[in-house]
Amino acid sequence: IDVTVPLMPPKVGRVQLPDGRSAVEALQEMLGDGVRVVSAFQNISAHHLTKLDEEVECDVLVCADGAAAADTVIALSQEIGLRAW
Repeated sequence: IDVTVPLMPPKVGRVQLPDGRSAVEALQEMLGDGVRVVSAFQNISAHHLTKLDEEVECDVLVCADGAAAADTVIALSQEIGLRAW
């Protein structure tokens, strides 16, 4: 699961995409076709995700190039009490 948000310091409100594509596309190319890479959790602050005893009231956005991989991450998200799409 890729949680990368490629922000460009010092203005962390700006995204730096590798070669005009998404970070997860670059990661998939690096890892090869034998590894499924799913992009998720970028829209949830790491601050919230580290507080395991607190409920996160946010949906998880899941992007994948295959339904089975997306379904796996959606199921994992639901197991920890999050809604995933």
